[in-house]
Amino acid sequence: MNYNIDPHENFDILHLLGPVWTPLMSPGLDTHADSLIAASKSLIIDLSQIEQMTEKDIADIIRLHEKMYQENLSMALYGLQNTCKTLWAGIEETETLNLTPSQQESIDFVSMEGLEREFLNEDF
Repeated sequence: MNYNIDPHENFDILHLLGPVWTPLMSPGLDTHADSLIAASKSLIIDLSQIEQMTEKDIADIIRLHEKMYQENLSMALYGLQNTCKTLWAGIEETETLNLTPSQQESIDFVSMEGLEREFLNEDF
C-alpha cells in the first residue's frame, strides 16, 4: 500500500507516501475510490509527501476526480509540493481540481459540498 487511510464518517483522507508517485499508486487509489463510492463517501488526498510525479500521474488524478463527481461525491487535494507545481500548472485540466492549501480546507470543502447535496435533495 502506498498510502495511509484516515477514515471519517463522510469521507476518507488518503495520505500518500512519497517522495515519488509509484506505478501502483493510481490503481490503489482507484480501488479505494470504488469502495468509497459504494459507501457514498467523498475523498481527500494528501499530496504533501509527493515530490515527483508525471503527467500520467496527474491524468490519473483528473480521471479519479471525474469518477467521484460522476457518482455525486466530492474530491479535494492538498499539500501540493513546489517540485510538482510547474508540471501541474502546465496541464489545463488541473484547473478543475479542488486543490486547497491545507487539510482543514479540504475537509471544509468536501463537507460543504456534502451539505449542498443534502440541501438540494430535500423535499420541501
